[in-house]
This record gives sequence, structure tokens and C-alpha cells, in this order.
Amino acid sequence: MTEILLLLLHQLLLFFTFCNTTTVAVLAFHSTCYTSISSRTRRRAASIFYYPTQQEKAKTTSLYATDPSSSPSAIEQDFSSVYFWEHFYQQMVQDQQQQQDSPSDNIIIDNSNNNCNNKNTEFVFEWHDSIPLETLAALIPSKSNCLMVGCGNSMLPRIILDRKDNDDDDDDDDDAISITLLDTSQTCLDQLQLQYKDEVSYVCGSVTKMSHYFGHHDDHDHDDDDDDTNTNNTSNSKIKTFFDVILDKGLTDALMCGEGWEGPVRALLRESMHLVNPNLGGRMYYILVSYKIGRAIQTAIQEMCDEIALELELSSSSSNINNNNNNCTKEDTDDWRQQQQQPLSPSLEWKWQFDIDEIDGKAKLSNDRVSVSIGTVTRIR
Repeated sequence: MTEILLLLLHQLLLFFTFCNTTTVAVLAFHSTCYTSISSRTRRRAASIFYYPTQQEKAKTTSLYATDPSSSPSAIEQDFSSVYFWEHFYQQMVQDQQQQQDSPSDNIIIDNSNNNCNNKNTEFVFEWHDSIPLETLAALIPSKSNCLMVGCGNSMLPRIILDRKDNDDDDDDDDDAISITLLDTSQTCLDQLQLQYKDEVSYVCGSVTKMSHYFGHHDDHDHDDDDDDTNTNNTSNSKIKTFFDVILDKGLTDALMCGEGWEGPVRALLRESMHLVNPNLGGRMYYILVSYKIGRAIQTAIQEMCDEIALELELSSSSSNINNNNNNCTKEDTDDWRQQQQQPLSPSLEWKWQFDIDEIDGKAKLSNDRVSVSIGTVTRIR
């Protein structure tokens, strides 16, 4: 509690710095307060100031306008809830079916910023539609294996696939982008499967356990008892799958809506690191599309990534010595213990570029409300 109060005091001091003549004294005390606050407390307190706008809330509420009794009041429109989104897409399917019977009796969601030649776009819920989908699709390199986490029913997969179809060099199938859609809502994925057929792969599950779905369950343990999602997926969990790009469009926003958001976000970042190519120089890009990210949140995310990289390295080192314990000599054990006395250096490096305006002078990315950030994960040894 004391640390939270210090953080609030730190914010007030920042304000007074610009309106008080005693700037030097204020900055000195501000620095003392901020450095005395642990990074964990800064991350937890930062969530107090992070929540979707009333406009976004109204956008989801409008889906239930035709039938107030169907609104998920018990869930209180918790965007971080698996149950909320399943109910959300179930209601969307019902609305779509009703409109087919009587088109005038249902509402239409406006997606004018991202027009697609598809009759089902009326029932697409497009997070952050102020960022053109074509711009996001252009960020994904050719020949990439792309994982869209918390995919929802965005039209972005179609834009990516159409970009490949319209490419002048599309005669070479090796340039194709492989897309895997991951979401907790089976209803949502069922609708996507009707649309994309076998053009993409589908995984129904939680991002906090996603490496398990791609064959990495031997690398670390998962507690499957508390997994409420369906794991009958089109992915082959017996074969390890690695990704070049992870695209997060609105998922981190949703996770941060819940109390104790640090845990799920940390698990998402940790699981993502398991999906990086294990070869030296292996690289993965994490494209994050979210509401504007403040400096406190940026610092928290970067700190999480650095901490997780160290944790994974320590876990890997301990696992290696335990697995070889029966065959190793005393000299091997002494060498390992001596190595542990040296500073631990992670084999993965995650560097973020937050709130990117543009890349190579091309289309503008971030705007005054939405940030496009890219994290680069590289295997350095």
C-alpha cells in the first residue's frame, strides 16, 4: 500500500514540475520516490489507469441492443473473461442468423474503415479499426509462419491471404505466409473455419498455455487441470512448431482489463518465447496493436521480457544437469557449479520498439489513440 501511495505521489510531482519554480527540488524528490518503488508494484499500479474507452464499451454493448435479456450481465462485460467472449460470439452468430431471416430486424456493425468484399463483414468485430488492415498485413514478411493470438473474427487473415494472391511473384508457393488462428472461443473459430476452410490452421485454447499446443509440452510443465478450453485443434502437438511472427491485435488490451493482469500478460510473453526458432540467430517478431501504451506499461513489458529470458535460461541449465545426473562425473558437476557462480546470461534477447510511427518511410502506423509496437526476439546463443 505504501508503494502505491508513493507511485501516486510520483505522478503528482511530475505535474508540479511543470508549474512550480522549485523544479530542481521536485525532480530530486520525484527520483527518490520512483526508484524506491519495486517494478512489480509499478506494473500492478499502472493497471489502475488502463481500461478501454466508453466508445469501445458502447461498441460491444450495441450487439445486445435487440435483445437486452441476452446481454452477459453476469460477466459484466469483462473483456478479459473467456466466458464473455464465447457468449459474445454466440450472440453474434444468433444475430447473423436472425438477419438472414429478417434483415431489417437486426443491427449492423460498421466496419467502414476496413471494407472487404465479403457479405459477412457486417458481423465482424474489428478491434482498432483506425489502423488499416493492409498496413498491418504489409508488416508480415513473405515465407513467414504467423500466429494470430486472440484472433477473433477480424478480417486481417483474409487481407494477408489476398496480399499473397495479388503478389506479382505469387507463382512460387514458397513465398506463401502460413497463418494459424488461436482463440479461446470455439464458436468464433467454427465461423472462421466456414470462411477460410483449410487456408489457415485453427487452435482453440488459452495463450497462457499455447506452447503446449505446438509440441513444446516436454520443455516445461503445464497444469492441465485448470484449462477450460477445448484442445481438439488442427495443429499437431506431437511436432514442435516455431513461428516467425506473432500478431496480437487487441489481446493484450483485453488481458489488461482484468484484475491481476500481470499474470496472464507475463504468461503470454513467456509462452511466446518458447515458440522462437531454436537455432542460433533464430528470430521472431511480436507485433502488438493496442491502445496507447504509457511509459510505465512500456517499462513493465520490457522488464517482464528480460526477467522471463533469465528464468528460462536458469530453468534450462537446471534441467540439463538433472537430466545428465546419472552419467556425469564429479568433474562435470564441479564444472557446472563453477558456471553457476558466473553471471547468468540468457540465450534469448527481446527488444521492443513501442509506438512506431512508420517503418522505412512507408504507411503511417500508430495514431493518437492506437499504438503499433514490435518486439524482436532473437536467439543470441
